[in-house]
Amino acid sequence: VNLTSGTGSQGNANLQPLRAYSYDLSLEKYFGPTSYVSAAAFYKKVDGFIYNVTRSDVPIVFPDGRTALFDITRPENGDDGKIKGFEVGYNQFFDFLPGLLSGLGIQANYTYVDSNVANPFAGNNPNAPSSLPLEKLSKHSYNLIGLYEKGPVTARVAWNWRSSYLDATTGSGANGEAQYAKPYASLDASLNLNLTKNLAVSIDAVNINNRMNVLYIGTPSAPLQYQLNDRRFGASIRVLY
Repeated sequence: VNLTSGTGSQGNANLQPLRAYSYDLSLEKYFGPTSYVSAAAFYKKVDGFIYNVTRSDVPIVFPDGRTALFDITRPENGDDGKIKGFEVGYNQFFDFLPGLLSGLGIQANYTYVDSNVANPFAGNNPNAPSSLPLEKLSKHSYNLIGLYEKGPVTARVAWNWRSSYLDATTGSGANGEAQYAKPYASLDASLNLNLTKNLAVSIDAVNINNRMNVLYIGTPSAPLQYQLNDRRFGASIRVLY
């Protein structure tokens, strides 16, 4: 070895496909043309869960024949994972109300997800848990949306919330120290006006509450990254011929 070691990433030609076996059961009850309640339960078995792993001291040979030991991050197949949970939903327009109020509506849903997979880096850290939830899956999440559709006006206000979740197993570079995201909520809104049959204007607002994404290592007392998405506003005019 005659080059300074470093870090890098590569693909994996031996990576096996991810296979999922899914079982779902859902029920819906309609009590109006635009109104219903629903419930669903699901169970998924995921074979060959894919995660990114960093292998130390991997020899890399350069075209001129020189070599160096690199810490290489690449995707690999891990143990099987399981996902189970349920979702409930509700949708209704209050068209029985008088006048302009008949355009009001609401949508709401809640999802519970319990997932787990063996921690591939538990052996690197005696304090690391033996199993982890699957990446990017919050255990609890819900959406609450207020709607209005009447005549030329269409409006929507949405509050979205999710609990903390595993963001990456090795994203921090500390094998065995899971990287999590704190709970996150966002308030969005939109308004559309059909001024004529050929002309419409719309206004959109995203992340009105200016919420920040926060990542941490293992425990919230060990923050890793703060990311502010900023409020975003947009306006558009549509002309139809």
